[in-house]
Amino acid sequence: MRIGHNPLLLDLGTAFEESPFRQVNKLDRTSNDCLQALANESIYERVKTPDDPWGKKMKNSLLLSTFATVFAFASLVHADPNVMPLHDPTQTAVAFDTIYAPVGFDSNDNVQIVGEGLFENACYRPATPLFTVDQVKKTIDVTPMAYKYSGFCLQLSLPFDRVLDLGIMKEGNYTITQNGATIGSIPIRVATTSNPDDYLYAPVSQAYFHQSADGTSRILLSGDFPSTCMKMQKVVVHVQTNVITVQPIAELDGGRNCLNKRTPFEQSVKVENAPKGRYLLHIRSMNAKAVNTLVDIN
Repeated sequence: MRIGHNPLLLDLGTAFEESPFRQVNKLDRTSNDCLQALANESIYERVKTPDDPWGKKMKNSLLLSTFATVFAFASLVHADPNVMPLHDPTQTAVAFDTIYAPVGFDSNDNVQIVGEGLFENACYRPATPLFTVDQVKKTIDVTPMAYKYSGFCLQLSLPFDRVLDLGIMKEGNYTITQNGATIGSIPIRVATTSNPDDYLYAPVSQAYFHQSADGTSRILLSGDFPSTCMKMQKVVVHVQTNVITVQPIAELDGGRNCLNKRTPFEQSVKVENAPKGRYLLHIRSMNAKAVNTLVDIN
């Protein structure tokens, strides 16, 4: 049975077409097309069922509500059809739940720590963290920051992590604080050489962590040597409380002709005596370009 056109919606559609809000642009065209579709008899008929005496009333209410939403949205952009009203995100302080502080930095190293936390919903995105290093009091105060957006947000917790490059620091044991509370510590040793590093590190650019079914954990390191005479000498692994530090030590073979060309390499190393838990995988690399990634050992 055909119900026929909805005269109320047809009248509203005509009024909208003749109103000052009816501008010739893509957004308003979409709004008008929506109104015409809502007034169409086939859409109106499709929802009403013979055994639902309230179907027509409920459908009218739904359609009027939809019309009001479309009309309000079109009115919103009438002031400037080419510009959508936007709200810039604001920066706000958040909090780290865990600090990962690798051991082994000297007083001539660029010291790095990593903080990890949880955003309360999906409207947050990481921003550049703030920190203050007091080399007299031996304290590092951290304040993680985030961009907060004002749109619709999924209500779920999202993990985030940030690497903090603290720069070169004097020797000593430093306390890491956040909002006045101690959340970690890191020791800085006296440098024993005037060279940038104690060792010639391989230029690692990527690191993959894999744990097999029998529980064996391995790290695959890869990168490009800058010379055909450079090769991997050994890889040293140190397991801390919540950090696994990897030192990929390279060497130069001067007994043959060397070419300054990129030479890919891969090196696999086994991780032993690491209890179950969450770790920062901190791989030292040439030119202070350490690779940092968070992994779980089960």
